[in-house]
Amino acid sequence: MDTTPKYIKMCEGAEEIQKNWRPEEGDWANKGLITLVHIHRPKWSLQILDDSGFPNLYYAKNIVWLPRQDQLQKILDNLMTTPYSMYQALIEWCKDPWGYGSMPFPKQIEKLENWGKYIGLFETAEQLWLAFVMHEKSGKVWLQRETGPGGWLMNFPHGEWIKENEENNL
Repeated sequence: MDTTPKYIKMCEGAEEIQKNWRPEEGDWANKGLITLVHIHRPKWSLQILDDSGFPNLYYAKNIVWLPRQDQLQKILDNLMTTPYSMYQALIEWCKDPWGYGSMPFPKQIEKLENWGKYIGLFETAEQLWLAFVMHEKSGKVWLQRETGPGGWLMNFPHGEWIKENEENNL
């Protein structure tokens, strides 16, 4: 399970995924493994086993859900009818994450040298699947910065991320 600072940052920015989370025992959060879910209105109360091995209580609004790979795939269930179609779509996306196909590369993408450099930003299966899910569900791409906050930005043709990447010399 990916609990790296990078994945936490990616999940924290994935608001579309976070807002649909319904905590369950066995889920992972930025505070550790969720061992018990208490439902108290208006907030969820979660007992989380942290690195010390002792359970602590947190309110769900104060933590970031870290979806496992199987949970990310389940998010796509309503878009893709079979596991085969899901993996085929992932493979096609890995070949061309911006969906441009044979169109000419915009100046900003040429700076990435090739599509593989974008896919290469993702160090774990969870990071790759989260990027794929965000692209499929929200049309967003991950902008990784060396300093400052990273974030999800709208994909082309909206162009918001072009300005951000130019400022960061991507």
